[in-house]
Amino acid sequence: MEVDMDATPTQENLTTTRQHNGRAHAKDGRPKKPKSESKLAAVVRCWLTSVLPTLPGLPLSAGSSLLEWSIETLVSQAPKRWVIYEPMVLLPTGSFSFSAGLPASTPPVASLTSPAPPLWQNVLSAVSHEQQDQLWRDILLALSPSARGSGKGDIHNAQLTHLAVNEGIPLHQEGKEDAENILRSPTGLRPLYGDFGPATTESGGAPTTVDFQRAFWVSTKQNGLYQTWAPRWSMFSRGNIKEKARLLDWKHGDANDRWAVDLYAGIGYFVFSYAQRGLRVIGWELNPWSAEALRRGAARNGWSVRVVRRATDLARPTSDAVFSNTRVDDDTDEAGDTEDTDNDGVDDDNESPEIVIFVEDNQHAARRLAELRAAAAESSSSPPSQKLGEVVHVNCGLLPTSRDTWRTAFDVVVGGPSTSGSSNSTERTGWLHLHENVGVEELTSRQEEIQAMMTTWAGEMPGTCKAIVEHIEQVKTFAPGVWHCVFDVRITLLSES
Repeated sequence: MEVDMDATPTQENLTTTRQHNGRAHAKDGRPKKPKSESKLAAVVRCWLTSVLPTLPGLPLSAGSSLLEWSIETLVSQAPKRWVIYEPMVLLPTGSFSFSAGLPASTPPVASLTSPAPPLWQNVLSAVSHEQQDQLWRDILLALSPSARGSGKGDIHNAQLTHLAVNEGIPLHQEGKEDAENILRSPTGLRPLYGDFGPATTESGGAPTTVDFQRAFWVSTKQNGLYQTWAPRWSMFSRGNIKEKARLLDWKHGDANDRWAVDLYAGIGYFVFSYAQRGLRVIGWELNPWSAEALRRGAARNGWSVRVVRRATDLARPTSDAVFSNTRVDDDTDEAGDTEDTDNDGVDDDNESPEIVIFVEDNQHAARRLAELRAAAAESSSSPPSQKLGEVVHVNCGLLPTSRDTWRTAFDVVVGGPSTSGSSNSTERTGWLHLHENVGVEELTSRQEEIQAMMTTWAGEMPGTCKAIVEHIEQVKTFAPGVWHCVFDVRITLLSES
């Protein structure tokens, strides 16, 4: 379950002008109904009322106007939004005056004897750990949903157990300003309450099965599909829900023996949309934590999935890694075991997994897909389930740009098999979904630039190849005046059979 709440704003201080006996009035003169206080604000108010008068050095005696003023000010500064990813509550950046790199024990920035109301960091540094934990526990208890079911044994957790403050994804690796954070690791996450698992892997390197087992995992449901991830190790973007829904609504026609390729699979943002529409999916993901999250999420949604991450398995012929029915399920501690998961725990003798993810750089994608094409040509008698069929979607979902993979994506579509038929010519269509951050004023020029690139590439192909940028989807704002955009490129090939 995903819940995004807006709390009701409170008054900034007790000196706010109150008209008509303390109640605001509508234009017609009737008093407005006072807005109810959010659950979180109510908890914060109760905690402050109990704690503030006990703090040494603060002239906040019970019943004093300064105490009331301080409480109202601090409540107004408390978080007004939160998101629930069961069993965790995630607060927005800056909640309770926390900021990246500022520990809770930071000394107060103002004197506790000042007549001004104390700031949140002043208060949190003055109270005991037990008092802090009581606030966090009270918040979790107040925001915990009642146990309820949605049928088929789907019961939401009635008690939320973990609380954290979100932070932006850093551009560089922690402690390495010259090393880009290419794994998009959320190292700025600030746990407030609950065990989030170890902050480092057991070996200090690639995660093992034991590391996955020790980690804290959360989940949410969007568009009817579960997604799972470890918040200490991989990110989650709620804003992609619109793009996921768009792909779910895409008209694929007959999905039989059709494939989608995701060059930035992540935790399964778009992989799951394709799988839900009946496409088989092959993808690449560099972050082993995200790949493990995808594996868990796919299994929860009922799809068979294979994650190829062990060095020996990555070295196997690509067709074996994708189509082999040999199940690797030894639960060893070696980093990066290949794992299969399907509905009944046993691989079907005639079926390979619906989703296959390679934990490696997607620069290997072109080679691997070419190998699959060659293997299919050599084994024309093999059943369709054992061959890479027509690729109808290629997703390039990296921001700020996925440009480095656009040629690979183009070649994946145009290099596929022709659709069989009785006529003298065959036509097939595939789509590229190219993600990029673009300024609002640059949308038209960027579309023209991409169109020129696609036209050049299409002209290099034998037969008739057309590549048209048919649509720009503005997914969400990335920064003021900048949109996360997806350029949909329709590729149509007409070849003589």
